[in-house]
Amino acid sequence: MKLIGKKILHFKAVESTNDIAWREAIDDAMDGTVIMAEMQTKGRGRFGRLWFGHKDGSLLMSVILRHPIPVRYVSLITAIGALSVVDAIDEICGLTAEIQFPNDVILSGKKVAGVLVESRFISDKPDMFILGIGVNINIKSHQFPKELSKVATSLLLEYGAEISKRAFTKALLGSMDNWYKQLKNNRPDAIINNWKRHLDIIDKNVKIHQNGKLFNGVVIESDPLDGIILRLDNGHIATFRGEHIERCEVKE
Repeated sequence: MKLIGKKILHFKAVESTNDIAWREAIDDAMDGTVIMAEMQTKGRGRFGRLWFGHKDGSLLMSVILRHPIPVRYVSLITAIGALSVVDAIDEICGLTAEIQFPNDVILSGKKVAGVLVESRFISDKPDMFILGIGVNINIKSHQFPKELSKVATSLLLEYGAEISKRAFTKALLGSMDNWYKQLKNNRPDAIINNWKRHLDIIDKNVKIHQNGKLFNGVVIESDPLDGIILRLDNGHIATFRGEHIERCEVKE
């Protein structure tokens, strides 16, 4: 039985779909309820960053997830969001997207989508999540703010033609339903292995920004649970967990 998207609430304009989702969740909205908006005025990303969304060209949504999971697996919610976008891009556009650790989806080296997960503890473990997703669907190059024009892209720009937002949303929710059921059925390996298959940074030189410090090195391994294992420039091995990394940049 379908869990994700069984109920969808649609808004013309909101400050943040995540905020609306929390309000609905507190009012006992069912597991898998989806909040969608045509426009956000205060969309947010990780570490309080703003999320750009174009009124006509963006897919802006938040999903209420109520399944309690072990603390160790919390980061798999972010992985589910990223994988859902990757799968939908493949299904609708036939393009192969990559996951940029820990929460972005990229095409041609540019960001096409972002994921933001927020959680609250109702019992003794996290059992309520809001999974926020923003996808650049039909945004033209001149519609991006100047500061994003070199780092962001859209499906329109990569595919070369306008994309049906309805078809893309259906594909994304269908994929998310599959991955969420894997998590609920205690099959995290399927999520982890597919996430790794789309990761873009193994063996690459990167710069990691964390706690106001900069770390340089080569990525040895990475997964959504343990983070990035880096061989630093001084030869030492260090591990950086996704929730602590402010930004991870691949060096040219």
